[in-house]
Amino acid sequence: MKSTKEEIQTIKTLLKDSRTAKYHKRLQIVLFRLMGKSYKEIIELLDCNQTMIWRNVKKYEEFGLDSLLQETRGGRNHAYMTVEEEKVFLARHLKAAEAGEFVTIDALFQAYKKELGCSYTRDAFYQLLKRHGWRNITPHPEHPSNIGFTFIPPYTPEMNPIEQVWKEIRKRGFKNKAFRTLEDVMNQLQDVIQGLEKEVIKSIVNRRWTRMLFESR
Repeated sequence: MKSTKEEIQTIKTLLKDSRTAKYHKRLQIVLFRLMGKSYKEIIELLDCNQTMIWRNVKKYEEFGLDSLLQETRGGRNHAYMTVEEEKVFLARHLKAAEAGEFVTIDALFQAYKKELGCSYTRDAFYQLLKRHGWRNITPHPEHPSNIGFTFIPPYTPEMNPIEQVWKEIRKRGFKNKAFRTLEDVMNQLQDVIQGLEKEVIKSIVNRRWTRMLFESR
């Protein structure tokens, strides 16, 4: 099975969640296959049979991770939509978002459960949204026409006086010095900052434009 680090990490996260405990064996089967383990190795590790492995792997490949988090016993075995059906469902709600309405995850989740007519976990629904590239969607505000862009050089002490403060800190505590550990660096930085006199800092950060900001209030 082809896998990505993201898929493996997602399953590992679900395995740590007590709410998905009853689905852990299914998740472990798929996880081990994604990690490259053979059927024989999985059978020995999980005490399951080859049919169980094949069934869960096939379900994962065809319908995604959320299909492993559904109850299928004792009823109709269609507790999830196909990928195409999911696309149709989400497309309906995407139109509402594009029209300027707020589409919340909870509203989508409730609508999805209602359409399925059965229980569904929120974690599985998050995976469904992720699979289709969904994220938080809000209307885009109109941008004022009187705002433009101005180029600012990488080093701009006049615009960012803190750069001069760092220069003073380097001069006082770090010039031509070497440290054994990161902790030594942090201790030295703390000592230098605490030793900076108030008048020195004021003289460094004093700028005409900053004075104007406060004088105008």
